[in-house]
Amino acid sequence: MNEELTDITRVERFKKWAKENLLGLAGVAIMAGSLIMGIIIAARGAIKTGAKAVGKFGKAVDEIGKFRSSIKFNWKDHFIGS
Repeated sequence: MNEELTDITRVERFKKWAKENLLGLAGVAIMAGSLIMGIIIAARGAIKTGAKAVGKFGKAVDEIGKFRSSIKFNWKDHFIGS
């Protein structure tokens, strides 16, 4: 019973503290939200940059493939032992 009473008084003290420090808590919440938003925006930029790089790489590989397909090469004539 005494433990429950102690828990209730702790909750009441926390409520009182939260009311007294509401402005500071709001500032911390806004700062945390801004920080998270900044991280998300930076990650989006990095993802876009990576996607562009992969796209350029893919185009280069495609060009190599087109060049490679234009070369006629008979592999059977160049195996060792044939």
